[in-house]
Amino acid sequence: MTGMRAKERSEDSLNFEGFQSEQRIIESLRLRIDYQSPRNIYSKRATVDDWIFSYSHIRGSSNFSLSRPSTNLDPYAIRRAFEAIRNPDGAARFLNEAGNFWPFIAITWKQFQEWQRFFGWLRVNPTVARNDPDGRKAWDAAVGRGSEFFSESDKDFTHSRFPPEAQNEIGPEDLRGIEGEDRQTLWALRRFVSHPQGPGSQARISLGWFDTDVSYPPEDWESRRAKKVNPDARVPFLLVEAHNALEAIAATIYADHAQGMRYGRCKHCARLFKIESAHGQEFCAAPKHLGSSPCKNAYLQSQRRLNEKRAITLLIQGWDRGMSEAEIRASAEQLGIRLSPEITAKAKRRQSRKITKGTGGEHVAISAR
Repeated sequence: MTGMRAKERSEDSLNFEGFQSEQRIIESLRLRIDYQSPRNIYSKRATVDDWIFSYSHIRGSSNFSLSRPSTNLDPYAIRRAFEAIRNPDGAARFLNEAGNFWPFIAITWKQFQEWQRFFGWLRVNPTVARNDPDGRKAWDAAVGRGSEFFSESDKDFTHSRFPPEAQNEIGPEDLRGIEGEDRQTLWALRRFVSHPQGPGSQARISLGWFDTDVSYPPEDWESRRAKKVNPDARVPFLLVEAHNALEAIAATIYADHAQGMRYGRCKHCARLFKIESAHGQEFCAAPKHLGSSPCKNAYLQSQRRLNEKRAITLLIQGWDRGMSEAEIRASAEQLGIRLSPEITAKAKRRQSRKITKGTGGEHVAISAR
């Protein structure tokens, strides 16, 4: 009887509430991005202050060519091309080759540029990106903490899709329904980098298996596996499904972060670079044939010139005001300006020329920057 009661107490005490108590790490798990999309023909038209790119749902329309059928598209090639676009003509060419840009028929040039900047910040390590106000807003949007990064609110986005007469025809109740759907769609697109899913929490990431004898990525591994002598010789991989170009680009950034790849923004040219050093890399890496980074050299040179210009201005203004050398040096130290004998000599020569010109009736004003 005592043993029976002990068993009952043991079963009654079972409690599975709480977080996961043990950790499991999956190593060397390959990640494949599956992106297939029809390539519609976008048209471009100018507005008062922007460009609009759109395609037609009407097959055989006299204004639009038929879309090409779906095919596998390289998401990394799409990302590289997307980042390189600098004008509306380039955007039009990109849209015609990269598949559907997003779930909506139209995209403006301003929206296109906003997504370029958005993904640019999401490629930067979040701890670094959050030091900049725009980087913080971008990552807040990526984890679902608002959409302040984008200039247009979700409601304004929906209303911009329909002219006033169309909104009247739709009616306020149905328009609110469309607003809700658009909000879910935009929310999912912004979060795809951190949570690959579609609107309505439709998971876009799953576990699959592929044949190790098939080159990666395995586009048709199922058919090839049937011909393999040992069909059970398979390994798992993570599959991320992208339904449009924005999701494909976001999936590549998700893969970068999952693999531990880190990117920074160069202090000189503002381009993204892969961080390969643990010592606070701040500039684009040096090419193999050079011993140091050209961007770092150019940045340091510009800083030296800026410091020299500020130092000379500070010295001349200090002398004009009758300040002592100690007062000038204290002011320079407070402003973070370095004074050297060479800079002081240059300032004296420039002041001498200024005095010479002043005696001839010419006045030269020098102001600090």
